[in-house]
Amino acid sequence: MCIRCKLKIVIALQARTGSSRVPAKILKPIHKFNSMFEALFNQLKQVKGQVEYVLTTSDSPDEERLITLAKSQGFKVSTAPVDDIVTRLYKTAELVDADVLVRIWGDCPFVCPDLIEEMLSIFEEKKYQFMSNSEFYTRTIPAGMDVEIYSRKLIQNMSNDVVDVKQREFPIEYIKKNLAADEFGFWNMKEDYSRVHLTIDYPEDFIAGEKALEVLLKDKSYFKKDDVIHLINEFPGIIGEFSGKARNKELKEFLDKGK
Repeated sequence: MCIRCKLKIVIALQARTGSSRVPAKILKPIHKFNSMFEALFNQLKQVKGQVEYVLTTSDSPDEERLITLAKSQGFKVSTAPVDDIVTRLYKTAELVDADVLVRIWGDCPFVCPDLIEEMLSIFEEKKYQFMSNSEFYTRTIPAGMDVEIYSRKLIQNMSNDVVDVKQREFPIEYIKKNLAADEFGFWNMKEDYSRVHLTIDYPEDFIAGEKALEVLLKDKSYFKKDDVIHLINEFPGIIGEFSGKARNKELKEFLDKGK
C-alpha cells in the first residue's frame, strides 16, 4: 500500500528572507507567480495523500512578511534558530504530529511532485528512516530538485542525541554514522545531471528561472520530473544562463573535515 494512504506526511518548506546574495528572494515574483514561495507551492500542492504544509523558518522578526504569506496559502508555521536544522525539523514534525517529514528548500522551485511521490513509495517499501536524492558526493539529480525524507523516529532521536552544533546544522553525518545501512537510501537518476544548476541563488538565476518556467508551464499548470529533463536536454541555452555557482560551501567544508 502506498505511504500516502497510510501515514501523515508533512512537507516542510525551509525558507527565510535573510539571504545575503538576494535578500528576501523567496518573496520576489517569478514568471506568473507573485512570489517564488507561490511557485514552489504550485508544485508541492500536487503531491497526493494525507499531506500538510509547514513553513520552517528562522526565529528572526524579519520573517513576518514571509510568515504572513505562508499562512495566507494555508501553511502552518514553525520557527527556530536559523542554523539549528535538527530543532527546525523536530518542531515541524511535532506541530502537525507527522509520521514522515519531506524537507524542501526555498531556493528550489523546480522540485517535482512525482519525484516526491516516487521517493515516498521507496521510503515505505524499504522501511527507511531517511532518504535523499542529494547526497553530496554521489548525487545525480540537478541542483534545485533536492528532496530529503525523514521518519518521525529519526527526527526525535536526532533531537535527543545530537549535541554538536555543526551536526545539528548538517545532520547528514549523524544519519550516516548512526543508521544501519538498510535504514537509509539515496535516490539516483539513470543519467548524471549533477552538473546542472537550477537553484535560484543569484540575481541572474531569476532571469534564467523565468525562461525555464515559461517552457515548463507553457501548456500545463505544473510540471513533472521528465519535463525538467526535457528542458535540460532540449534547451541548453536556458540552462546555461543559470549562474551555476557553488552552493552549500559550509556543508562541503564540514563533510570534508569528516573524511
